[in-house]
Amino acid sequence: MYKYIIVDDEPLIREGVQLLLDWEKLGFELVGTARNGEGGLNLIENHQVDLALIDIRMPKMNGIELIERIRSLNKDCHIIIISAHSEFSYAQQAIKYNVDAYVLVPIDEKVLEKEVIQIKKELDNERIKKQKDLDNSKHRLSEFYKQSMLNIAIEDDELSAELTDNFNSLGREANVLLIKDTLTNPGEDRDEFFNIFAENSPNESGFGLKNDDIYIHIIFDKPDWKILEELGEYRSRLSDKVIELPIALGHKIYRWEDLRYSYEVAKYLLSRSFLFNTSYIPSFKDIIAENTSQKSIDLDDVREYVFFGDKEDIFNLVQIIKNQALSSFPEETEIKYYLLELYIELVKNINFAVDLTQTKNDYLQTKKFEDLLNIFTSDLLKLRSQVQHSEEMSGQLNNSAVSRAIFIIKTNYNSYINLDEVAGKLNYNANYFGRLFKQETGKSFSKYLDDVRLEKSLVYLKQSNNKIYEVARKVGFYNPDSYSSKFKKKYGVSPKDYKF
Repeated sequence: MYKYIIVDDEPLIREGVQLLLDWEKLGFELVGTARNGEGGLNLIENHQVDLALIDIRMPKMNGIELIERIRSLNKDCHIIIISAHSEFSYAQQAIKYNVDAYVLVPIDEKVLEKEVIQIKKELDNERIKKQKDLDNSKHRLSEFYKQSMLNIAIEDDELSAELTDNFNSLGREANVLLIKDTLTNPGEDRDEFFNIFAENSPNESGFGLKNDDIYIHIIFDKPDWKILEELGEYRSRLSDKVIELPIALGHKIYRWEDLRYSYEVAKYLLSRSFLFNTSYIPSFKDIIAENTSQKSIDLDDVREYVFFGDKEDIFNLVQIIKNQALSSFPEETEIKYYLLELYIELVKNINFAVDLTQTKNDYLQTKKFEDLLNIFTSDLLKLRSQVQHSEEMSGQLNNSAVSRAIFIIKTNYNSYINLDEVAGKLNYNANYFGRLFKQETGKSFSKYLDDVRLEKSLVYLKQSNNKIYEVARKVGFYNPDSYSSKFKKKYGVSPKDYKF
């Protein structure tokens, strides 16, 4: 069934056109109706529309403007103008935009039916021609031609005019999908899975081939969600080992010259597959998501979480590290050694006896990021338990209520916190705890909190995309003027001068 829409500001016209003809018998199915050009454009952009019946005079966007927008989008949509106005100027513009017919209101049923039947014939012919062109293109894609196409698209600097021209006949958009062969024992399941998009059947527009241990698939004219949905369906029917194969989807392209870009994006994501669960297939959107608000974690931060935090704090710390990794996309070895070195440094601080060789093996041999985080979390909890039960360490660390308060400040500086709240959390009278805090730190609670916030703001100021008021809010100052005043008093320059 072909799809049609009706765009008219008169409800009676919209309803009448639907009832005037037996649209289903004529081979058409209604997608939707709209009362102005903006609504019609939305239908065109979000649906495959074969025929649009459009009024001329409508609010917000008139019919001629809508037709102009449709043609600017390169939409191959047949158009019938329905109007009570027979002015010659409208007819002239209709010809300019390749309108199929101009039908006057009141609508003559036979006239409209005749035009729709003619458009149906043209659509049938277009479909036959398109399928014929597609079949011819597919026939030309021999294994040699496929290999040449991939080599040129991915490795060579120049693309032939023939390959660029052929792209339009194969589909208007494309993605590169990469599957890494990590299986040691070949099997039927694996072969079936790898050939999902390799076959050029009449119902599939795409092809694939193997390059070393990577299967490269180029998929034409299919939305990302559909590709991922089909992969998920195949995975659900295959063995567990096949389900664990790393898969990545490149950026959608609309020009053949950009195919290499889609390939490089998919290749990059595949190299970071360690970070993702096996059931998750990363795509281009994953590497363009910004997480500039994530806290930065270093050894001192981890040490304070372990020495002064509780079990929940440890879990929060690991979540922060996880978010950092998913926003920065480190290599597998990089994140493994980062967590391993953090753990080893903490062990040195408390003289905790561990088998470092075994620990290193445990960290480096993990297959997935989640497994690595579970090991790291377990190790931190063991260290925290060791600290709690070590009288010697308690003395060295001065693990007092003040130390706990400092930990709360350093891990919550970007939130609204005050002396009353922290003292209450530690079961102290606020006035007494304020004197105790200043006695041990040399600063009042509010001065210490301001200093931590100001120090943290230095990092954000060096990030050129952060405005001064944004930096103030990120570190817990909700009055930008107060932040600027305190910053200048502490550092001798304004935040703006420090930034530039």
